[in-house]
Amino acid sequence: MRATTALRRTSATTGAVASVTKARQTFGNGTAPTPPPPSGSTEAITKTYYYAGAQMVAMRELTASGDSTLYFLHSDHLGSTSLTTSSAGALVARQYYYPYGEIRPGGTGAIPTDIGFTGQRREDSGLGSLMFYNARYMSPLLGRFVSADTIVPGAGNSQALNRYSYVYNSPLNYIDPSGHDPCTGVAGTYVPDCGVDGWTGPKGNGQYDLTGYLAQAMTAPFVSI
Repeated sequence: MRATTALRRTSATTGAVASVTKARQTFGNGTAPTPPPPSGSTEAITKTYYYAGAQMVAMRELTASGDSTLYFLHSDHLGSTSLTTSSAGALVARQYYYPYGEIRPGGTGAIPTDIGFTGQRREDSGLGSLMFYNARYMSPLLGRFVSADTIVPGAGNSQALNRYSYVYNSPLNYIDPSGHDPCTGVAGTYVPDCGVDGWTGPKGNGQYDLTGYLAQAMTAPFVSI
């Protein structure tokens, strides 16, 4: 697989990469070209993310003045953005995490995206550096969600009875992109499990593909709170 070749295409491809999709994140007033901003003002930046299947692999940063920079985003086993390289393969930044997502010292440079621990977005420090898990926010400092889960995914699991706990208190093993149910690889849980129950990863618009899941969810054991 030659990532560079695949990433320069936004349509479906064949071979090792089943598909490459694109999600757009826009800051400022939009994506349309605008004149360079006056000195001292803030320039609009568009960040376009590229995926190989469900895995985010690159990001292109485009300024309103037309400057374009491509970064390759490398992840660890949890999908956390841990290394960024340039289009030439040079090191741009390296980032380390504590078990619940706090950024560890010892990194190099600054990761050019707010998508970090387990592939989720981090709010700025003014909002407590909370991580957004689609249904609710998680505090890396506390190692807990800041709001209670609306369901209990599997009443037979005592760890699931704590509606604030993150991934059954096992952050080195599991992830929870839905904010409701850790991806444990066990079929029949309330929300689609990673690779099970029809879960196929994030779509380009930030949503999740739930094809094949709804019928399973109707018979899955859960407790509504």
